[in-house]
Amino acid sequence: MTGPFAQAVNDYYQAGWRCILPVPPETKTPPPEGFTGAEGIDVVDVAQLNEWAANGLGASSIALRLPDGVVGIDVDHYDKPKRLPDGSVRVVHKRGGDTIAALEQRLGPLPPTWVSSARAWPSGIRFYRVPAGRYRTSLGAESAVEIIQRHHRYAVVAPSFNHEAGAAYCWRDPLSYVQVDASGQPSNAVPTIADLTELPPAWVEHLREGAVEQGPESASIAAGEELLRAVLADGRLECPSMADARLVALAELAKATEGSRHDVAVARVHRTGRAAALGHPGAAVALPQVGVWAAVGNPGAGHRVLDVGNPVARADTPAKTPAEKKAPPPSPKEKKDDDKQKPGDDDKPGKGPEKKGPPEKKEDGDGVAKRLDRIIHELEALKRDLGDR
Repeated sequence: MTGPFAQAVNDYYQAGWRCILPVPPETKTPPPEGFTGAEGIDVVDVAQLNEWAANGLGASSIALRLPDGVVGIDVDHYDKPKRLPDGSVRVVHKRGGDTIAALEQRLGPLPPTWVSSARAWPSGIRFYRVPAGRYRTSLGAESAVEIIQRHHRYAVVAPSFNHEAGAAYCWRDPLSYVQVDASGQPSNAVPTIADLTELPPAWVEHLREGAVEQGPESASIAAGEELLRAVLADGRLECPSMADARLVALAELAKATEGSRHDVAVARVHRTGRAAALGHPGAAVALPQVGVWAAVGNPGAGHRVLDVGNPVARADTPAKTPAEKKAPPPSPKEKKDDDKQKPGDDDKPGKGPEKKGPPEKKEDGDGVAKRLDRIIHELEALKRDLGDR
């Protein structure tokens, strides 16, 4: 079968790239299992490459999982329309080129190197040789710049087609690199690792800041799914640690922009899941709420909002947070006023019939935003009660 992978896999192998993967042309994911992440296989043998090319994956896009000692500075600099759940369209303004320009004022200019992209400059993945080791994976939630490396992501390359950009990927030769307004001329050649420019020391040190050391070996997907099923089946109420994780997640997701919400959601879901794995109850309450906010966004930004009440322990009202549970008891006067309005009190001696108030008004987006503000205040109260974690 012909296609980008079948067409170019031998060229990349001959150029010294050893982890060459077929990925779906439109979605670019998932890659073959076992070849990515910190524990992924670094070298794909020739027999496997030939099997992929001949047995139905030849039409796939071609991706490079980078070896230790190579990074790709992936710069997104374009406007991306995004359809929201309510059918409206929001434009995300990615300005990674501005992030790089600002850092170049501090760290010095990035030297010309091989660049892979399907978009106009300054978008593209700039490949550099670096000392072996782990580097930060992003220049910040709003930076629109990620650092592709052995354990983090992979790079889809020529001759694959970028369906979102409407153009094919191409390599750009650093020999004709003009940093002001172009990234170099398209090249038919495939660069070797030796062809890549060395990243300057100041940039190396900056990318090392905030790098996370490799943790213990990951559990299997099956083990993770089994844990998730057990967590979601646990109907116990939240403990203080789980409530803290949920409230932090909701507060950060409320402030996140379109460009940063995914990263925030991943980090906070991970923290919530870790708390559940350590035995803290209440993830069946927390995880669905975090997922709702990750999907529909910030009500203050005009996004469609779903009810973020407790989906397990309530029918029509949100679950009480630990801050609410610790609220002082009502005064005798408040208690007396409350007693007058309890449903069913008309059957008790000394009590009048139930007083019905006006019809309940449904909460609109502004109401949810105000409720979120209360949640944030509750979070601060919770932190004061529990201490910083």
